[in-house]
Amino acid sequence: VREAEAEAAEEAALDAAALDARGAHFRWGMAVEIRPIEDGYAGAWCPAEVLKALPDTRELLISLVDENGDTGGARETVRVARCRPAPPSLEADAAAAWVEVLAPGDALELWYDNAWWKVVLESRSQNSVVVRSPSYGSRHRAPLTHIRPRFAWTSPSRGWAYAQGQAQMELPVTDVLMAHQRPLPSHPQRGGEKRAAAATARVRSKAGGGRGGRGRG
Repeated sequence: VREAEAEAAEEAALDAAALDARGAHFRWGMAVEIRPIEDGYAGAWCPAEVLKALPDTRELLISLVDENGDTGGARETVRVARCRPAPPSLEADAAAAWVEVLAPGDALELWYDNAWWKVVLESRSQNSVVVRSPSYGSRHRAPLTHIRPRFAWTSPSRGWAYAQGQAQMELPVTDVLMAHQRPLPSHPQRGGEKRAAAATARVRSKAGGGRGGRGRG
């Protein structure tokens, strides 16, 4: 609940000028992430591709990334306030420096179930981490390839910010990242985990919580 309230407050803080400036940044083929409004997705950013900007209504027509990482998923109309460009990948040296100083309590994002989720680091080993979702209390063990900094998009002109230990790092915008250029981790679910995820999806569908409407609102 707290995460959903924080997201709503963040969106409410955007005035008309800020929304128009944000909307003007998006264009066809651009890699973006959307914040779902669906129950069960607090703290998640879902990858998508811009199909069309709709400036009159301050919305985007987008195509969600499917379970194979292809931008051929469901098409939805999403408010600009719930969209951001896909963060660029850190260069190898920057990524190594970020991993080097990771410590319990650090805020991260975890790639799981076709979305990036806000999590907190509990422990790490040489090649993996254990993280906890502050929204749901669940814990996951994941390889280092399935985590990234908890990025904050400051503005279309200033780019990105993220924490590295006690330091605040900035990642300026250089080139627009297109959907076909977006790097995503391989899907982490295999075997029993994938079957369990499918079963969960069926339960959500029966309960009326399918993903068809996760972007609209």
